[in-house]
Amino acid sequence: MKDDTVIGHEALVRGPMETPLEFPDALFQMARNTEKVPELDILCMQKALVSALEFQRGLQLFLNVYPETLDNADLLFRQILRTPSSPRWGSFLNSQAPTGKRI
Repeated sequence: MKDDTVIGHEALVRGPMETPLEFPDALFQMARNTEKVPELDILCMQKALVSALEFQRGLQLFLNVYPETLDNADLLFRQILRTPSSPRWGSFLNSQAPTGKRI
């Protein structure tokens, strides 16, 4: 890139302010402890997709995705396809996933 042109936004999640779950690591650790990572991950993606509807035309949305969510592809695509969204989005595999898990 030769200039500072914005090409997109990365979706970041935060829990309720001034609570132990405000930061994503604590929020997803709680989800991991209760075996709800895919559900929380999908909810975060849905919120990001709806927010992206306000983006300037042509900007992309980048989403972080946990491997556990990809293991639940049927749930993922059923939920995401029901979410209003802009047509251009990509995903990143989240590096904070437990080690040893094959994707």
